[in-house]
Amino acid sequence: MQWLDLRDNGLTGAIPAELGNLTELEFLGLRGNDLTGAIPAELGNLVELESLSLYGNDLTGAIPAELGNLTELESLDLHGNDLTGEMPTELGNLAELVSLDLSDNGLTGAIPAELGDLAELEWLFLYGNSLTDAIPTELGQLAELRAMWLESNSLAGPIPQQLFALPKLEFFLADGNAFSGSLPATLSTSIGALTLADNELTGSIPFYRRMWTLDVRRNYLDGCIPREYYSASPYTQTWARLNPQRERGGGTRRLEECEAQAAMSDQVQGSAASGEPRAVAGWDGNTLRENLRRMIREAQEYRDRAREERRDGSSAPRPESRNP
Repeated sequence: MQWLDLRDNGLTGAIPAELGNLTELEFLGLRGNDLTGAIPAELGNLVELESLSLYGNDLTGAIPAELGNLTELESLDLHGNDLTGEMPTELGNLAELVSLDLSDNGLTGAIPAELGDLAELEWLFLYGNSLTDAIPTELGQLAELRAMWLESNSLAGPIPQQLFALPKLEFFLADGNAFSGSLPATLSTSIGALTLADNELTGSIPFYRRMWTLDVRRNYLDGCIPREYYSASPYTQTWARLNPQRERGGGTRRLEECEAQAAMSDQVQGSAASGEPRAVAGWDGNTLRENLRRMIREAQEYRDRAREERRDGSSAPRPESRNP
């Protein structure tokens, strides 16, 4: 047997350890059931497995280190369970992994530096856990990465600048942590969405060209807001949320438009905009997250179809980018 798909069937009870005997299995889909108990370590015997989907159950306990034996795995989706403990460093052995989703669990501890060895990784979703410490600089080696979603953890320290230079990174979502330091002066031209609300960032707000979502509210940022965020131009297609900012002593304050830039712009354009930076064609926060989830789902479905269609020689159409 190469394919076992029992998704969305209302199954209950534990995952049988005996599934580890299906050593030729390439796809195991158990998502969207009511399964309980721990993930069997015996699943680490499925060395031909390319996709393991267990999300949306009620699984508990730690992620077995034995999953690091699945060196053919391309997609590991465990999100939406009640898993606890630290992420096993053995996940860094999954050399073919394209998608890793451990979001909405109860994971603790640091992000393993070994994840920086996942040279094929495109999607890294760790939001909604209780992860701590700094982001390992080794993640700056993930040259294929398209999205890093770290929202709602307890991560801290400066964000490694190497991440913002990754050539294919499109989404960096890290609201609701305790990151410190300043915003990056420049971003890779591939980055279209940067959300860092509710952190502890300081310094001023740079102007980022050709983005569609920027959210840095409720940090400790100061200075003024670059004039370009108020104008509609080919360089400003941004859903920008820059206010309010927090005060160290409590309360909030609003940053104002940079007056020098406004005066220069008035000379060129004839009048100044006022109020909040305008949203021209960007995604708001909820739409961003919905579209990102849809993009990863479509990418996973494409890989699943491709596995099936390899048998008859046809090819699955690749999902398109959702950039506005």
